[in-house]
Amino acid sequence: GQQAGASLSADDQLALATYVYSGEGSADVVGKTMTASAARSPGVLKLTQQGAASGYTADDGRRYVRYQYTSQRCAGEYDEGECFGTLSTRRTLATLTMSSVSQYRTNTERERMKEMGQARNVDVLWLLTLSAPVGAAWDSIEPVFERLSKTLRVPMAPD
Repeated sequence: GQQAGASLSADDQLALATYVYSGEGSADVVGKTMTASAARSPGVLKLTQQGAASGYTADDGRRYVRYQYTSQRCAGEYDEGECFGTLSTRRTLATLTMSSVSQYRTNTERERMKEMGQARNVDVLWLLTLSAPVGAAWDSIEPVFERLSKTLRVPMAPD
């Protein structure tokens, strides 16, 4: 999680939050942003987004984005275009959303801050990734991953 947050610029973080919280922007831009972030992960040699990202709104009003990519990764030493470890190619299906999480230490602190008209919250990026090797493994597990990816639900905070 910290690596993902650190790999997103302030503008990228704002674009994600704007889409998830207000619907402004596009799910595809969010998908491309997250795919670019995944491409910066250690050991990733090549990463390609698969199709356009899609956005949907759950019954409670929370927005989600689903996207897919294929990555080629070297587990081991990599030098001048050659992998001296294990080379693998995987397909990933990801679903994301964001929510505001309270950072109050106690209920007393929460009430005191509420009386002063202040909030102590942090926005959290929730990311579910499902991955399998490309080929027969992916082909057989993709329908299961499709169903699982739709199960991510982050409850709305009470008012």
